[in-house]
Amino acid sequence: MIQRISAEEYLRTYKNIPLIDVRSPAEHEHAHHPGAISIPLFSNEERALIGTLYKHQGKSAAIEAGITIVSPHLQQFIDKLKEATAQKNVAVYCWRGGMRSQSLAMLFAIAGYKTFQIIGGYKALKKMLREAVAEKKNAFILLGGKTGSGKTDLLKELQNNSEQVINLEGIARHKGSTYGGLGNREQPSQEQFSVTLFHQLYYMDPKKVIWLEHEGSRLGDIQIPPELSTLTSTAPVLYITIPLQERVTRIINEYGSHTRQALIACTKKLEQQLGGKATTDICALIEQQNIEAAVQALLEHYDRTYTFSKQRNKTNQFIDLDLQNTSSEKRIRKLIDTAEQYKNPI
Repeated sequence: MIQRISAEEYLRTYKNIPLIDVRSPAEHEHAHHPGAISIPLFSNEERALIGTLYKHQGKSAAIEAGITIVSPHLQQFIDKLKEATAQKNVAVYCWRGGMRSQSLAMLFAIAGYKTFQIIGGYKALKKMLREAVAEKKNAFILLGGKTGSGKTDLLKELQNNSEQVINLEGIARHKGSTYGGLGNREQPSQEQFSVTLFHQLYYMDPKKVIWLEHEGSRLGDIQIPPELSTLTSTAPVLYITIPLQERVTRIINEYGSHTRQALIACTKKLEQQLGGKATTDICALIEQQNIEAAVQALLEHYDRTYTFSKQRNKTNQFIDLDLQNTSSEKRIRKLIDTAEQYKNPI
């Protein structure tokens, strides 16, 4: 049995059933709905062939070629589905909810699955997620502070305390600074970042605080999408102060295990901002394995940069929070209590 459902119906009512992406492997790898299982109807090469036939010989020729390609593999598609899930209800999408998803939806239905075909496909899902971001416009609280303040760790603790948190650095697989890519996997595509971000936001309650780190416009190669940056540009920023030595220790623990070559390569990328002499001096400290002194010198640069950026910011309201000489539990309590005071009314 096949039932056609809208993107909204899937997101609100059927989100817990397995979602099958029947697009080509390259399309899926570039970007897909979070959690979607790839069972491609065509390989990358087969899809290209079908597209060429459609363009030069028309729809009928493309359909005939598609049937010829797919027919010997029908049992394989069913076997892949059985391997992917034991559930008997599945949802299927392709790019726009066309013949690719319809074809495998019919096959899965014949094989005994209750199959939901998403109208408009991946494109409709993506559009629905993006448009829903605006509903959260008054919910955001940003966590700011100088480099090494442990903002990501605090966000994780807030999440452990049942707060709504978006970890932008986690989604982007980058910590934001010149050194932010060290130790991370390859970054996702810009589209995959946006879809994952919007998917997380979609299920968050706009009546409650949504926490984000106060970031720049980029995280490595990833641009913060305008749908979000426009909304957060006026959100309150809880600007935390953490002891300098605690910041230095945290940075050493986070980056100190990387090779001197990797650290020096990142440092040289800062030469335009640091100046030639400072860059040479810091690289020498790293070469001598005097990481603490190198971190202290780098923090002078990052602190000046953040302070300048803060002074130029005329749209966000900054609320200073002194979290020195306080336990982790008290820091979290102070953040939550302060956020309640400054969150925007619905």
